[in-house]
Amino acid sequence: MPPPDPDLTLRQAAVGRARELAQRYDDLVPLDRLREGFAHDGRRVSFGSFTRAFTAQRGPAALTLTTSLKDPYADAFDAAGGSFTYAYRAGALDQADNRALRAAFGLQTPLVYFRALAPGQYLVVAPMFVTGDDPAARIVVLEPGLPVQDMQPGGLVSGTDVRAYATREARYRLHQQRFKLDVMRAYRHRCAICTLRERELVQAAHIVPDTETDGPMLRTGLQGFHGGQIALPRRPEDRPDPYRLELRFERFTRAGS
Repeated sequence: MPPPDPDLTLRQAAVGRARELAQRYDDLVPLDRLREGFAHDGRRVSFGSFTRAFTAQRGPAALTLTTSLKDPYADAFDAAGGSFTYAYRAGALDQADNRALRAAFGLQTPLVYFRALAPGQYLVVAPMFVTGDDPAARIVVLEPGLPVQDMQPGGLVSGTDVRAYATREARYRLHQQRFKLDVMRAYRHRCAICTLRERELVQAAHIVPDTETDGPMLRTGLQGFHGGQIALPRRPEDRPDPYRLELRFERFTRAGS
């Protein structure tokens, strides 16, 4: 069993607040809200500087890990292996950020992972654990944990099959947010049908769906645009695939027949 972490209750508060923000902002949290930090023992605690590893208050281990949008450290998700990797900071192996990474591995203690997906916007994975350390390759391996079971004394105790599900969920969330950002950029945050430009109302959707749920706009809004011309991105490579649109329309007509 790993040694006790003196910052465990602080970590519980950090993870709870990070998850609350992720839910409130549909997995893409603005930096200004993250900079507000979180409450613990009647005081405000920072999530860090949003540069690399940020250590907790008393113990040696990192509290948060942050990736860069330009990704100079090649922090990655290995889709084949189903794991995240996080690089050491450049320079000496024993510098402060690298010590904090390795201490998180030794303590097997939960932390919060902020992955930059757009300027000033972060995907949050919490709790996250450092489950492997490779000083020769200058990377650690990260694995999502469970928000209740793995947040107690004793470290990462949940079953491997359950954690594999948590990793798949984190991968899906990452994929969906990247897709959403790419589509929004291509359409300049406008609805393809009515050209509405309200970021809080416009959503990205797959032609071949992952999952879809029809809302009231199907009945009260979209019928008025029947026969109209949809808006298209300026760059041809960003435009919808005609073949997939044709398959989608065939599916639609079969459902209505």
